[in-house]
Amino acid sequence: MKDIIDEQLQAMAKSQEQLARSMQAESVVVTRMASLLRRIRADELTLVSGNPYTEAETNVMREIGAYVNALADFEEALANHVKYAIKELRVSEEE
Repeated sequence: MKDIIDEQLQAMAKSQEQLARSMQAESVVVTRMASLLRRIRADELTLVSGNPYTEAETNVMREIGAYVNALADFEEALANHVKYAIKELRVSEEE
């Protein structure tokens, strides 16, 4: 039973590492998009149909929102994995 729990914990740890790498990559993309947008002078930006934000700014905001949502999903997955691991460890200690 302990071996099964160890294997599951290792699989969860690998999954969390992959999620963290994905989040890091998304963070780099969002940061790069924002820095590129910052380099554009205000007079170079054009307003579309009275919208105070350009399409590029809107895209950056969407990416930031997606990144924050992904962070929340990552946190939830981590909490679920930890909860599951603790539950399994308690069961194995009782046996």
